[in-house]
This record gives sequence, structure tokens and C-alpha cells, in this order.
Amino acid sequence: MIVAECFGVDLPTFQGEGPSCGHPALFIRLSRCNLTCTKCDTPYSWDWSRFDPHEESTKWAVADLVAWAASSPVELVVITGGEPLIQ
Repeated sequence: MIVAECFGVDLPTFQGEGPSCGHPALFIRLSRCNLTCTKCDTPYSWDWSRFDPHEESTKWAVADLVAWAASSPVELVVITGGEPLIQ
């Protein structure tokens, strides 16, 4: 997987949307997106005219992402983008 960032293990965070809103969560933010939304809050995951993909993205094996998430007692893992379905 091409990942922009993972967070929530060292510094707790919460899901801010949907039915899990307010619950503790881990986030796996994937890199790459084809939508170019003008109000995107994560342009570093796809806008290569402003950001360097080699600095903003890292390849992770799925097993490593699972191990990262399993290292936390938090049960909710949010996979977000970029556009997750590209991968």
C-alpha cells in the first residue's frame, strides 16, 4: 500500500464523522487520488505540483499495517485517502 501517514497509536485521536463519530480511532491515510477536490484537506496525498510524492508517501506491506494497528488497544481503524479505492 502507498501510505501518506498513519496516526493514533502514540497520540490518541478520534473519528470525526459518521456513526463512529467521537470514538477513539487509528487512521491509515493512503496516498494517491484522482479526484482533485478543490476543498481537499490532504493535498499532500495527491497534488504532485505542490508536494513531492517521495517525501509524502511510503510503501507499507499490508502485514505491517496490520501489525501497526494491532499494537494499539484501539479497535477502530479508519482507512482514508487520498482515494483508498485506487489501491
